[in-house]
Formats: sequence, C-alpha cells, structure tokens
Amino acid sequence: MPERLLDALADDSAAEGAELILLGEPQASELARLTEAGRRQQAAAPVQAEERSWARPPDSTARDGVPARARPGPAPMPPPRPQRQEDPAHDPLAPRDFGSPGVLPAGGALPSATAVLVTPGDTAADWLRAGQALHRLLLRAATRWVFASLHSQTLESPRLRARVRDDLGIQGMPQMLLQFGRANTAAATPRRPVTDVIDTVRPAPGLL
Repeated sequence: MPERLLDALADDSAAEGAELILLGEPQASELARLTEAGRRQQAAAPVQAEERSWARPPDSTARDGVPARARPGPAPMPPPRPQRQEDPAHDPLAPRDFGSPGVLPAGGALPSATAVLVTPGDTAADWLRAGQALHRLLLRAATRWVFASLHSQTLESPRLRARVRDDLGIQGMPQMLLQFGRANTAAATPRRPVTDVIDTVRPAPGLL
C-alpha cells in the first residue's frame, strides 16, 4: 500500500474530527494478541445467541446478517502464505466468532497495514464522528482496490478497550480496529431494501 494512500486515509479521518493511528511493529503484533484474548473470552449466553442469529448459512438469500463467505470455514486456519520479503505484513487480528462456520477459504495474504480509529471522547457525537470518518476513508480506499477488515469485538469489553488504549499508548478512545490489504475483487455486502430501514413520516398539519 502506498504511503501516500495511508496518509490520505489519515487526512480523511482528521477531516471528520477523528484520528486514524497507523501501527508499526511491535504494536500491531500486540494488538493481534489482544484481539485473540478478546475472542477467547466467554461471552454471556444472550450475547452468543444474538451473534449466532446473525450468521447466515451458505445457501441463504437473506439481505442482512453475516454471510457464510465472510466467516472462516470449519477447519482451523493454517498460517497465511509467505509474502515477498519486500511486502510489509502484519499479524491478522482475530475475527469475531459467530458460533457458526462459514466458507471463507483458509490462508491468504497477510494484511499490509493495521490501524486504530480514535476519537477525542466517547460521547454520541464522537461515535458519529467515528462513523463519518470510517465511511469517508473506506470509500477512498476502495477507489484504489484497497479494503479493510473491521474489528470491534475487543472494544466491546471495557477492560480490553482500556488495554488497547494503554498498551499502545493511544491518546483518546479507540472506536474501531482496522486492517488493510489489496484485492482484485470484492463481493457485494448484503443490504436490506431502503424501504425496510427508512421511515418517511409526514409532518402533521400546521407544524410547517
């Protein structure tokens, strides 16, 4: 990934009031260890049940949820294929466990960059800033056939979120963990029809 592109993604985040912190080694490896610790944590039964409910089977035509092609297969993930020595490579962050295996092929290239999206605080306004920054930087990255895997499970634990902030020396609140890499193709993401997610409410007479 070109340094100029990474710099542009950081600028996109700053334009929305957030900060994209790009990690080098050994910070990226430390973050990978933290995400693996978060994945091993035993979640409450209701949380596990909800996550399983969003995992779609391979033959599903649902327009929401997590498709099977986005989840690792039932076999253990072997080490990724070696990359050329001149290619930067980071340890992959542990994916969320939806309790149902998918069909994502094992292996593959290692991510080229690891980053943490950070906001000054943790208010509703900060969450909005993080969402806007994420939307903006992902759009720019996609124009260069660069895509990101998004990781939030570790940040859902207050203890691990504090570890991410403290162990990596981050000023602010981590809102999303990202890993970037190039791809020649990208599968469409399931989306519900607009009519399912937007309500148009007409104002009552006399309110305008």
